[in-house]
Amino acid sequence: MTYLDCWIYILKNMGTMKEMPFKDRKKIFGKVEMIAALAAMSPEEQQKHWEAADVLRTNISAINYHERIGREEGIAIGEEKGIVKGIVKGTAIGIEKGKVIGREEGREEANIETAKKMKEKGLDLELIHEITGLSLDKIQEL
Repeated sequence: MTYLDCWIYILKNMGTMKEMPFKDRKKIFGKVEMIAALAAMSPEEQQKHWEAADVLRTNISAINYHERIGREEGIAIGEEKGIVKGIVKGTAIGIEKGKVIGREEGREEANIETAKKMKEKGLDLELIHEITGLSLDKIQEL
């Protein structure tokens, strides 16, 4: 049976139908039944229906908002705990200007400081490179 056949049947028999046919097979006819039920209500009943729908939409919106805020707070707390665990377990050594500093970054900073001091003392760039592992270009920039 096509949509057109369904519509023709519904329109011909609308006055005698107790229930909307075809709503199980085709979603549109379930919606038609809801619209027909709403149209059959008195103006006062329709007003109450729309007020209840507004309250429902407002509540759903508030729940979604608070759910999102809670999720964001949970993520922030989780990140903070992860950083603390990383510091404790040794995968991170601290936080500097809001940025987590890992062991590798800490080592590089220490090597840069060491290379600066060695360069100030007049040591050979090759020797500084061997000891710190920094590139010759990086050492020359210091």
